[in-house]
Amino acid sequence: MIDELTDVFMQSLDECVVQAMDGDQKALFPFLPYIVQDLWEFGTNADHVLELIPKHLPMQEFSLLDLGCGKGAVGIKAAKKFQCRVLGIDAVEAFILEARTKAEQWEVADLCDFRVGDIRLQLPFETFDVIVLGAIGPVFGNYQQTIQVLLPLLNPGAIVIIDDAWIEDGAEFSHPLIMSRKHVLQQIEAANFKVLEVDDFEQPFVAALNEEIYAAVEKRCTELTKLFPEQKALFRNYLERQQTENEILESKVTPYIIVLKKADPEA
Repeated sequence: MIDELTDVFMQSLDECVVQAMDGDQKALFPFLPYIVQDLWEFGTNADHVLELIPKHLPMQEFSLLDLGCGKGAVGIKAAKKFQCRVLGIDAVEAFILEARTKAEQWEVADLCDFRVGDIRLQLPFETFDVIVLGAIGPVFGNYQQTIQVLLPLLNPGAIVIIDDAWIEDGAEFSHPLIMSRKHVLQQIEAANFKVLEVDDFEQPFVAALNEEIYAAVEKRCTELTKLFPEQKALFRNYLERQQTENEILESKVTPYIIVLKKADPEA
């Protein structure tokens, strides 16, 4: 499992982005902005993140880093609600351009900095009070490695919020990119972090969200098939993978959001 996850460093940026959005063909990359043009949030539920932050971060003024920020929903909503400073980084330029536009519309552009970049190769020099990894997986290897890479970016008392899915312990199902609950928690402990809260998403919520996203994606893939008939197989394959991933999320694994903090040295 660790070897498979570490393979992310051998992939091109385009391949990593497509994989994070449940695709398996690099040729899909330039079409992704068109496919998700009707969606602002297509990964982490921003409102859920906003509920967790004040529960586990005592400070009223804070800064937030959203890695793989997509179109900036988490950061923009956080800036609006908490007046916090936000940095969001994503590899898709079209997503970043839309995030900047949204920040202007929400009147938080002065608080938000959205940048195009490959987070695997260059992280910011700033430090933060909240770091969000929203539905992008353990991007720096496994979760122990990922947390250790983020450690220099954390201010004292900072929290890390991760949105992902795990396989319940003892389940027969396996997936090359999804770890068991036990292994995720073991890697968090090995990184010397402690779990402050774990929220498992219930099936009806996941199913409703998947249905909404799939309808938007199907509409745009159908349009692309008419515009680029020679790429019909590419778009059909992506829709089939979306259906498969939705089935997995709804019945085979448990989507979760977890809040972490560096463990006390004495603990």
